[in-house]
Amino acid sequence: MSEEISRTLSEYVLLPGYIPEELKAEGLDLSTYLTRYKLGEEESAMRINTSILSAAMQCVTGPEMSIALARLGALGVIPRSQLIESQAQMIRDVKRHKAGFVTPETVLPDASLEYVQQRMEETGYSKFPVLDPQGKLLG
Repeated sequence: MSEEISRTLSEYVLLPGYIPEELKAEGLDLSTYLTRYKLGEEESAMRINTSILSAAMQCVTGPEMSIALARLGALGVIPRSQLIESQAQMIRDVKRHKAGFVTPETVLPDASLEYVQQRMEETGYSKFPVLDPQGKLLG
């Protein structure tokens, strides 16, 4: 726990005319360190681009919220008040969207429509690349 005085957004008021015109949003750095570090070892610390964390509550943070926050440079905290298997699946779901890229769900040419429909329901995907057994894209 931090021993410093904490702040809330309501403690700050930005009034029109008090912000210099040369101050642009592109020049602001809202990043923060998420982990402690020793002086001179900043590079080894974990840093996030936006100093926002989601609440570790089931009704607030799931894979969708974590992915949305990650796209903004923030961090979604997966709640621990559920089964470990459920937590692990949430983390896998988030990691599938790593760096804005989704690992595609692929099928072989002999995949049944029933299997593809089942995968559609499970993954939420609507398109499945068809690969041959060697991994070459067929369609």
